[in-house]
Amino acid sequence: MEPWDEWSRVNTELQRSCEDKTPRIVLFAEKWNPFSTSVASFFQNLRGTDVFIVDTNKIYSIATELGVISTPAVVVFFKGNPVRIQRTGWEEDFKCNFYADVGSASHENYIKLVAAARLSANTGTIVCD
Repeated sequence: MEPWDEWSRVNTELQRSCEDKTPRIVLFAEKWNPFSTSVASFFQNLRGTDVFIVDTNKIYSIATELGVISTPAVVVFFKGNPVRIQRTGWEEDFKCNFYADVGSASHENYIKLVAAARLSANTGTIVCD
C-alpha cells in the first residue's frame, strides 16, 4: 500500500474525530526527503484508523498554518484541533519534529509519541518524556 494519504481523506477523518473523540495522528513528510520517506515507511507499521501520512509539498499552506516548516513532523489532532505536545525542558508546541529538535530520531521516539497520543489526547495536552 502506498503510504501517502490525500488531505481530503485526512480532513474527513479530522471531522469524524469531533464525533468519536478519538485522536488522529498525522505525519507530515516529503517524498523527496530520505528522512521523511524512512519515517513514513516506519509509520506504516503504526497505522490504525488513527494514523495518516501526508505529502507536505501537496498541502504546503495547510502545513505552514499548522507550524510545520520542516519534515518529518507529527501533529496530533483531537476533536478536529491540533493538540499541544509537552516535553520536559521544551516549550509546548502543536507538532513534534524529532529531526529538527534533536538531530535524530529513533523508532522508539515515534512509538512513544503515538502511544502517548492514543492514551492522553483527551486531556488536550500530550506529555512525552
